[in-house]
Amino acid sequence: VSQTNLTLQGRKMNQTPLAWLIITLAAATLTSVTYYTTTAPKTNDASPPPPSPPHRTLSLDPKTVIQKPPPMTPHRRPPGQIRYAAFGASTTWGSGLPDRSTQAYPFLLSPSAKNYAIRAAGPNYPAACAYSLVGDDTVLDVIILEFFAQSKFGLVPLARRLRERFPEAIIVILREWYPRLVTTSDGVGLREWADAKGFGRFAVHDPEMHRAFLASEEEWHWELINQSAVIDLQVRAAEEVGGYILEMPRPKEEDIASWINYADLFAEDYMHKSVKGHWEVHFRVRELVDRIGVPAEPRLGQWGFRDSCHMWFESGNPGGLQYSKTIELKEISNRNGAKYALEWSPGRRPGIIHVWNPAGEPMTLYLVYMTTGPPPSNYAPTEVEFVDDVRKERVILDPNARSEYDHYFFVHIQNVAEVGEIPPGETRLRLVQLEDSKWPFRLIGVVVTKKGEGSAEFSRVTATKLESRGGGKNARNKNLTDKK
Repeated sequence: VSQTNLTLQGRKMNQTPLAWLIITLAAATLTSVTYYTTTAPKTNDASPPPPSPPHRTLSLDPKTVIQKPPPMTPHRRPPGQIRYAAFGASTTWGSGLPDRSTQAYPFLLSPSAKNYAIRAAGPNYPAACAYSLVGDDTVLDVIILEFFAQSKFGLVPLARRLRERFPEAIIVILREWYPRLVTTSDGVGLREWADAKGFGRFAVHDPEMHRAFLASEEEWHWELINQSAVIDLQVRAAEEVGGYILEMPRPKEEDIASWINYADLFAEDYMHKSVKGHWEVHFRVRELVDRIGVPAEPRLGQWGFRDSCHMWFESGNPGGLQYSKTIELKEISNRNGAKYALEWSPGRRPGIIHVWNPAGEPMTLYLVYMTTGPPPSNYAPTEVEFVDDVRKERVILDPNARSEYDHYFFVHIQNVAEVGEIPPGETRLRLVQLEDSKWPFRLIGVVVTKKGEGSAEFSRVTATKLESRGGGKNARNKNLTDKK
């Protein structure tokens, strides 16, 4: 197993009443930490892997360590009492695991961990809805953020809000990669290549496929090296909140073929983590936390404001949301657990929803809905109109997925789009599809929050902007023609 780097980014102190503490190492001159690895089973066995002797070191670059005294923590919280929480997408949620309630890495860290992961999502929803998710009563010591491909859609605002509330928590940002990022020079993904060679779509662990890969004459590329903007954004988030970036074990850029040495860390879909992969995350986070430590009684900051968010994607419960008879709550998928959405009637019939703003001041409304990629989408552009205020500009919801990798493989993920400011109390919205489509419009959540608090990087697309981005009717039909 290759050496793994840990990047420690110093926290910049904000001149606010909630001054953030600097989290550093207990000894700034330390240059390495020993990691204890495991030999995990290659199958999805629920039993924990047996320990093996330490052989991996975690290198610390002295230039990345702030040379200041660490926070005074005379009384550390015992390891078994540390309160963990994880925010992420399908991997953190536990997709593909036989028993995600025990095998997903948050629960390997602690059976009482809080798993706030949302499938098919990025950090934008939890960034805007941190209060609704966490609440007033929860105290967190260690927070893991598992976002990579979608990091630019809310990672920094999410980290900020969590730091304001939990000024002494350890914030860990995972730097991920996936075998699906290995492609040929023609853009054919590794999974698709293996399928075309007769190995099927789930051959990531197949030794015969590995031998065929090594013997192939294809020119292979690794798309991780093209994600410098995402990597820089993770560094920015870590610098701003004093977080720690943990890189998952991966091939070197000049040795892409060695990905096969890490294949057993991933599930059969080349994307999510296997049981062994979740154990890997667990051990890396645990070693970091054991080295740094958390105070026995950490102080709490204040939530900057109280958002009001409702999502029924997994629960199937839209709560008190009122909607017209042209809208129906449906189960849209049962893969790795049921997924639900409010689905509009076919035939482009309009549907009306009633949204409630409980705050005593105007707030910004966002809608959470399903998208697909690459274009053309299986959904159609959908227009949103304020029923009780016709002066407000109508908004078009873009049906195309906002994903870094949708040009490599099909994605079916959610998007969060700004609709506009709404007053306290009830607001009625009318939504109607502008075109026929394979799937009807599907709404999975509503967000009432403050603009700029986790929402600055959300999308708001007017009809004019959508046409200019190539998402309007003419462009969509052109894409359909090109696809054929």
